[in-house]
Amino acid sequence: EAVSENSPSSAAASAARFVGQFDVGDATPPAPSCPHCGSAARPAVLLFGEDYASRHEAGGQAEEWAAWKQRVLDALAADRSKRLVVIEIGAGTAVPSVRDAGESLLRRAGSRQCTLVRINPTPMLGDNTTDGVLSIKWGAEAAIAHINECVRKLARESVD
Repeated sequence: EAVSENSPSSAAASAARFVGQFDVGDATPPAPSCPHCGSAARPAVLLFGEDYASRHEAGGQAEEWAAWKQRVLDALAADRSKRLVVIEIGAGTAVPSVRDAGESLLRRAGSRQCTLVRINPTPMLGDNTTDGVLSIKWGAEAAIAHINECVRKLARESVD
């Protein structure tokens, strides 16, 4: 179990700094962009202070999200050796829409092909007793930094 040193007040301060870097209603630079198409690199991301319904429905994102989920589920059905890992960070009980999205993929793909990893400073009781769910006590900033470090290390190893 990973443990974060972050207190709720430092997590809130970190979130405030992050939001302060962006106009949450506009995903233009300095927000990251896709290196392939140039579009915003956060199509299904909800930042603090944003309205979920307007953000999710804007620009056909609901249709793109549904199409992506179906492609993933079709790929899993076509090859039972494939696995899907859904990483949910900072979506405690206050963000049921995000929790529902991860749980929906887990239900549809099944726990043999899908693992839902939930990272929150306070894990939900019962998550680790649900097939296919791994709940880790960790702060979002530290978890994202560690995941990024691991991905970069794997990328370097695959080049060597």
